Amino acid sequence: MRKESFVFYRSWVDAIKDLSDNERLSFYEATIEYGCNGNKRTDLSPLVNMAFKFVKASIDKDKERYDEICKKRSEAGKKHRGNQYTKNGTNGTNGTNGTDNDNDNDNDNDNDNDNVSLSNESEKDKEREKETVNFENLIKNFNWYVDRNNSPLRKITTITEKRKKAINALLVNGYTKRDIEKVFEMASKADFQGAIGRVPDFDWLIIEDNFVRIEEGNFQKGAPKKQVGEKEPTKRVNDLWK
Repeated sequence: MRKESFVFYRSWVDAIKDLSDNERLSFYEATIEYGCNGNKRTDLSPLVNMAFKFVKASIDKDKERYDEICKKRSEAGKKHRGNQYTKNGTNGTNGTNGTDNDNDNDNDNDNDNDNVSLSNESEKDKEREKETVNFENLIKNFNWYVDRNNSPLRKITTITEKRKKAINALLVNGYTKRDIEKVFEMASKADFQGAIGRVPDFDWLIIEDNFVRIEEGNFQKGAPKKQVGEKEPTKRVNDLWK
């Protein structure tokens, strides 16, 4: 598969901005190679490979959509030419082979379909761009759930570059900020001591394999009972996305 172009989303740049220069270069080269030639590199680092998996899925979906559009255009062109044969008994409405008319109609269809496709991609890109995290509020959000559920988890005070990379990798792989907050809440209610014999730290929670296990409820013991005299919080504080 060789293509002259492919769509490169701005959200991809945002997602890898905390990678090292060499990691970003490796990501760009792998993306261009796959987008233009369909070749998948096998020498990527684990972190770059996680980001690339999401990009590959997007490129594959774009190609499927493009192939479907081409198929519909081809079918529409055949139908158009068949109607001309039936109506006029000739190859075209003016006794010609119908090439000019077919090309005009195909061009119109191309423009219409391209406009729709670009519009859809633009809306998709806007949604992806919203998936940026306010890390200061992420700290407060995580600590809020730890306090709220009397969790033995240790609170965090800072987001290191390593943590930023791990969180951005989750977003690149298709998880949303809502998913991250949900896992924070579930982790604050989890029985890690009973399940794995220890209370993990924040860095363990945001490793994707562990993140998925928490999201699937593998460590849940049920929500803690409300203590007598305890007041429900009037509102949740510090959303990740504000």
